[in-house]
Amino acid sequence: MIVIKRDGRKVDFDKSKIIVAISKAQHSLLKDNEKIANAIAEEITQEALMLQEIDIKRIEKMVFDLLVKHKQKDVARAYEGYRAVREYRRITNTSDKDILELIAGSNKETINENSNKDAYIIPTQRDLMAGEISKDIARRKLIPIDIMEAHDKGVLHLHDIDYQLQPMNNCGLPDFKDMLSNGTVINKKKIESPKSFQVACTVLSQLFAVVASSQYGGQTANHIEEILAPYLRKSKQKYEKMFQNEKN
Repeated sequence: MIVIKRDGRKVDFDKSKIIVAISKAQHSLLKDNEKIANAIAEEITQEALMLQEIDIKRIEKMVFDLLVKHKQKDVARAYEGYRAVREYRRITNTSDKDILELIAGSNKETINENSNKDAYIIPTQRDLMAGEISKDIARRKLIPIDIMEAHDKGVLHLHDIDYQLQPMNNCGLPDFKDMLSNGTVINKKKIESPKSFQVACTVLSQLFAVVASSQYGGQTANHIEEILAPYLRKSKQKYEKMFQNEKN
C-alpha cells in the first residue's frame, strides 16, 4: 500500500502514524482512547488496502470524519488544529509577510509585543526583522506543536518567541549579594570582594552589564540597600579613622 504525499512523493503506508496523530489530539484534551484510535486506523487501513494508493489529504479527511462518527468532535477539532500547525511547519518561508507588515507599521502584534522597544525607529526595526525570522524557525522547528496550537488559539501566550532559539534567560534576579561578598569573575578575571562603597557600586554596575549581555530581559537587585550596606559601613569606618588621625 502506498501513500501519496503533498509533494508527490510515494511512501509506504504506515498505520502507526495514524494512531500517533489521533492519540496526540486525544491527549491534548486528556481524552486518551486507544481503542478508538486503533479502530479508526484499522478502517483507514482497509480503505488503503482496497485502493492500494491513497492520498494523504484523503487520509486526513477520513481521520476527521471518523472521529466525528465516533462522537469525538472535540478531538476532531484538535486533530484539525494539530494538522494545521504541522502544515504551517512544512512551509519553508513564512516570515516575509510579517516582515513587510512590520516595515509598513501594520504588524501590531510584533510592534506591541515588547513595550521596551520603539518599533518605529530603524535600529529597533532591524532587530524586530531578525526576530521575525527567529520566530518563524522556532515555530516550525523548535516549539512543540501542542504549545504552538494553544498560543495561536489564545489559550496561552508564549512571550518572546523570537528569543526561543538562543540559550538565553529572560528576566533575572542575580545573587549580587553573594557575588559582592565572596568575590566573582568578570571576563575571566577574578574580582575580590570590594573594600569600599565606591568600589562596590562600580563592581555592581559591571555585573549589571555582564548579566545584560547574556539575557534579553530585565534584572533586579533585590534589597540593594542591604546588599550595599556592608560596603557603605566599611567606607564610613575608613573615613572616621582618617578623620580621627587628622584630628590627633
